[in-house]
Amino acid sequence: ENWSISEKSVEGEYIISITDPTENAAYVARVWSSQDKMSDDELESLLKMFLNDSLSDFLNFKLGNAAQENGRVGINFTYDSEIDKKSYPMVGYSFIEQEGRIFGLSNLILPKEQYDRKKDLVNKMLNSIKINP
Repeated sequence: ENWSISEKSVEGEYIISITDPTENAAYVARVWSSQDKMSDDELESLLKMFLNDSLSDFLNFKLGNAAQENGRVGINFTYDSEIDKKSYPMVGYSFIEQEGRIFGLSNLILPKEQYDRKKDLVNKMLNSIKINP
């Protein structure tokens, strides 16, 4: 409830962010096109590079094992977010997929406590996201 949506697109890439009012949970989608066709291994490498570049500075950042799910490569991750000298365990899920020349990267991050309470809803939402070229 009361989540805000913002667009932060750059040339050649559409980026949309949806955050909760406290900004401790977020969903970010990135879509771009490329002439290159990537293998699942290449998609996995690209996803790992993106996550490491974006999140490796966070305390206790850890990538889970990559898995193929619903025709895309997904990786879960965890880290601790520090606010006012208090540490909060965070859980994240990131997926990358390719449909023709269109690539999509989806990221969901939320406090572990929220994920534990809303696990079924989170999984349903994540499994509903698809590229529609």
